[in-house]
Amino acid sequence: MKIGNLMQKFFMSNPKRAMWFLSTMPASFWEKQGKKKLLISFHEAAEKVPAYKDFLKKNGLKDHTKIKTIENFKEYVPITNKKQYFNRYRREQLLSAPIQEMYNFATTSGTTGEPVFWFRDKNQDWILPKYVRVVYQNCWEIDKKSTLWIVTYALGPWIAGELNTWLMKQVSLDDPKLQLTIATPGANLDHVLYCIKKLAEDYDQIVIAGYPSFIKLVINEGKNNGINWEKLSVKIQTGGEAVSDNWKSAVMCQLTDQKKPNSDSINTLLDVYGTADAGGIGFGSLLTNIIRKIASEDKKFCKQLFGEDYAPSIVQYNPSAYYIEMLNEDHIVLSSYSGVPLIRYDIEDVGGIVPYNKMLKALDDNGYDIQKLLTENNTPKSYKVWRLPFVYVYSRQQALSIASANVYPSQIEKIVLSAEQFNGYKLSKTEDEHGNSQFVIYLELKKNAKIENEKLLTLSEHYVLAILNHLKKVNTDFNQACIEDLATCLPIVKIYPFRDGPFAEDSNRTKPRLIV
Repeated sequence: MKIGNLMQKFFMSNPKRAMWFLSTMPASFWEKQGKKKLLISFHEAAEKVPAYKDFLKKNGLKDHTKIKTIENFKEYVPITNKKQYFNRYRREQLLSAPIQEMYNFATTSGTTGEPVFWFRDKNQDWILPKYVRVVYQNCWEIDKKSTLWIVTYALGPWIAGELNTWLMKQVSLDDPKLQLTIATPGANLDHVLYCIKKLAEDYDQIVIAGYPSFIKLVINEGKNNGINWEKLSVKIQTGGEAVSDNWKSAVMCQLTDQKKPNSDSINTLLDVYGTADAGGIGFGSLLTNIIRKIASEDKKFCKQLFGEDYAPSIVQYNPSAYYIEMLNEDHIVLSSYSGVPLIRYDIEDVGGIVPYNKMLKALDDNGYDIQKLLTENNTPKSYKVWRLPFVYVYSRQQALSIASANVYPSQIEKIVLSAEQFNGYKLSKTEDEHGNSQFVIYLELKKNAKIENEKLLTLSEHYVLAILNHLKKVNTDFNQACIEDLATCLPIVKIYPFRDGPFAEDSNRTKPRLIV
């Protein structure tokens, strides 16, 4: 495996070599690399991390050296998660090295609102700027076009803004020939718009990187403030939450000043899949954009490949950095060695993986020629397909992502169920006709409870503020999201009679679904 690491370092140290390497290596190479790296990471964690060593023994694996194959690994190595593993050990027991040797950490609120620190060691991120460089060189030609990269993610201890800023600055510093300028207004709308109005025309293209709900706000308010998006070459990088087809259509219509989006969205919008605990896991590409477009239009293909009839977010990932498994045909677990090693970690995301060869076969079987589609969608002639596997994501398993903040049902349970008139509750997220995200809370009245319509409206308005203020207190990420994008975070409260509306299904379920 040391030879494999040295080989990757050699090829990734130079953009031309990296591009050749990523576009030439077959899918089988990446699969083998991923399996080798996984077993090494597992054994290192079992030897060096006190918490993991103890966790394995308590789960019946007393001798980790017996795990020699991927089949052994999947059969005998237990799943880890926040509740059963991370929350049961002290911080210093979870780290791969002393805390003083960690170079960085990201913060998340977790389920209780108390910040959780996810530490990163000095070795885990060395390849990421090299990889990101060629991702955006391949898709957006940042090696040929002067680019203003505007970071609109929240800045501070949250991973998206800090990591995006560091990565792109590192990309620019590593190559003096690149005409790449990084602007960091963060989630300050006025500063973002001022930056675009004053500087955008000096560059061949601008990239707006941020959470989807905030980017849509930038696009809408920019137009209201006299920014002519149609005259600018705008690229958009999204992260933090999945984006829908309605969102993409609404944004592209604003950028092009058309009633219907054109095919330029293939070249305009790229997703990033990352989390505070795991870091930057996968990156969208022009290839994944075309696959997402096919899945959106061909329900049969979508159902066949992803198990649902609506398209998920789709990115490609490097198996030598993250080994991803699909459990129970509906959710993701991953393994990655870091400051806090993650081994078979249930990241609580609903989704799965599709190997590269399986994806291409499915496309071919359904009559889709990828090379032809790339040409038809005006992708750059220099664009090259990488034979990396795909990971797709629908949503968080036990949380609702609101303006990039994870809201858990348990965080509103107390305030809702302490009210004498309510029996149950559900969380949901919808979109209005313009593609704007809406945070919806359904409240179920107790059986035989009757409230007049006038009082029902007053009660609904009361709980909008009560729930909003409560979430701001118990969830630090949500509180920050409110500062940045209150319109998306402000809940819509809808009250239903007992077992009516979204609560009707609960009669046939052992446990009610709290997220719908």
